[in-house]
Amino acid sequence: MRHEVEVELIERILAVAESGGREMADSPYHAPVVNYVAPERHAREVAELFRRYPVIVAHGSELAEPGDYVTHDLT
Repeated sequence: MRHEVEVELIERILAVAESGGREMADSPYHAPVVNYVAPERHAREVAELFRRYPVIVAHGSELAEPGDYVTHDLT
């Protein structure tokens, strides 16, 4: 995302938060079904969201002893 777009969005969010209001779309957005079933889109999302950044699956307190582990099947 371009820096100037990020700044504009942040300013809009802050203005709405300060006014106590909300910003609503003019009409509902309908996402195309292909967004949810396209294999190439899924592969791109996995690569961008789950392979580039750590995915937190447990708190340190859940792994208190050496050898402790948790399993996670959601992502």
